[in-house]
Amino acid sequence: MKARIIARHRPLIFRDPPDHDRLRLQVMHQFTRERIEAMRGRIHATVDELIDRMEGRAMTISSAIFLSLAGRHDLRTSWRSR
Repeated sequence: MKARIIARHRPLIFRDPPDHDRLRLQVMHQFTRERIEAMRGRIHATVDELIDRMEGRAMTISSAIFLSLAGRHDLRTSWRSR
């Protein structure tokens, strides 16, 4: 029973055909270029908020790289003060 519940709630990306294919067909129209572009502002605002929450906390290497890619952190000086 528990295995069936876990299998049913696995993310789409981890499912095997034909289950993956059936589910992908149901959602792929939601991810057109136009829809993604329309969400750009909301995505940027969400990422900015998450980055703001991360700043000032102990930083892992992956966090420093992410912040650098987002233009919010300078990797050259990241670890000098540690």
